[in-house]
Amino acid sequence: MKALMYFLVLNCLLSLGSLKAQDTLVTLEGKVLTGRILEYSSDFTSYSIDTTAKEVSMIPSQQFMLIKQGEKILKAYKNDTLITKDGLIIPCKIVSIDPDIVSFFQYNYRVNNVQSIMKGNVLMVKFSDGTKERFDQAIKAPYSTNSFELGMQDAKNYYKPDGGMIVGEVLLGLTHVLMASAVAGTVIAYVPPTKLSSVNNPNNLMLSSDAAYKDGYLSVAKKKKRAACSAGFLSGMAAFWATILISINYL
Repeated sequence: MKALMYFLVLNCLLSLGSLKAQDTLVTLEGKVLTGRILEYSSDFTSYSIDTTAKEVSMIPSQQFMLIKQGEKILKAYKNDTLITKDGLIIPCKIVSIDPDIVSFFQYNYRVNNVQSIMKGNVLMVKFSDGTKERFDQAIKAPYSTNSFELGMQDAKNYYKPDGGMIVGEVLLGLTHVLMASAVAGTVIAYVPPTKLSSVNNPNNLMLSSDAAYKDGYLSVAKKKKRAACSAGFLSGMAAFWATILISINYL
């Protein structure tokens, strides 16, 4: 009888342990994922959205801006700062800057939903790397071929693909024998870049005020991002096969 009671108590404790708070991951696009983190490293994060399912997802950790396991923060983002024309200062993470709205989310010991504010109400956005984008001086300009060409030239000179993304592509290349890695590498390469501003670009303001300039800049930035991703992925593949050949020669 006592053995049965101990068995029941043990099962109750195990059940209560399985009911603990879910883990939280936030992607670079601001998408919130909840589930169970199975393994975390600076390179990859393994997690299961449905803890009762057998399928496990493994994503490069660089693709997440926030990783929270229970109450423990495994990876935290650096705050951007949004300043409204009313003088309101909002520490947040900027998700996207579109022609009419700025999307962002805040983290106050819990992940808040992505919010949007009309671009006309925003004075300035200061990114965590120190770059700034002002909207108070933005002037609508007619679509100009000259602006398009200037945008292309500035992108050639100033746009640099994100270093963390390139590292992620190298890691995906190392695991290219897995179909999921090849697919993930391709998807990352072809997603249009969202962080276009550069501290060195004297025409940063035109990215938000001149549609032709932004189109020209983006056309080159896309190509540079795809080239950088391809080079990173191929470097990972080359390292993988070089390791295999060296191992075979030493066997």
